[in-house]
Amino acid sequence: MLPLVHLPFFGDISLTNVTFSAFLVFLFTLSFSVSLLWKRRVVPSLPQILAENIYEACVTLIGSSLGKRGMVYFPYIFTLHIGITLTNLFGSVPYTSAVTAQFIITAGIGFSSFFGFMILSWVSGKVYIAGSFLPSGAPLWISPLLVVIEFVSFMFRPISLSVRLFANIMAGHALLIIINAFGYKFLNPCMMKWFASLAIYTMLFFIIIIETGVQVIQAYVFTLLTCSYLTNALYIDH
Repeated sequence: MLPLVHLPFFGDISLTNVTFSAFLVFLFTLSFSVSLLWKRRVVPSLPQILAENIYEACVTLIGSSLGKRGMVYFPYIFTLHIGITLTNLFGSVPYTSAVTAQFIITAGIGFSSFFGFMILSWVSGKVYIAGSFLPSGAPLWISPLLVVIEFVSFMFRPISLSVRLFANIMAGHALLIIINAFGYKFLNPCMMKWFASLAIYTMLFFIIIIETGVQVIQAYVFTLLTCSYLTNALYIDH
């Protein structure tokens, strides 16, 4: 993170490039959503078709994981999916920062979602989380070991959720930076080096296309796993 503006509040607080990029994503998402709602058409435009497809994908995802009762969680799941997708894609725009390439960001989203679902299931009184750590019918002498194993596996869910998104986005951007720097070194009036640089940047163009697909897929995987953990939290006693 690179500090852009130092703010004299609560000690050392700075507006960083990551914070600024996240704010730009928020403004873009807000303006895009308002424009779609304001200019809805019977014959949808391309942005409206895209938004409707994402909406239907989230509805299908929630329906297959949670059923009709899970639609109460649709606003959160839809917002999460749109936010992560646009944040991933926005990180590829020049002079911006990849927000989801920061582990503290992905961990904050993953842990808050996971423990929020746990608290929700506990408050609702429909499930008994502690009892799920001990499989039914297990011998008493091995029960302490099984409880420890199940608890560790349970706590690693938000960690794996956060690391998966962070690692894929960071690795993709690191690869783009390395190849771009490598191609820049070959920029030279020499004909052979110029052709080498052209070949490198051509490869970089196709890698950017692949990276865009990875960003969209990782956002979907994050949303899918979030729905899966929500299902486990609400129906863990089944």
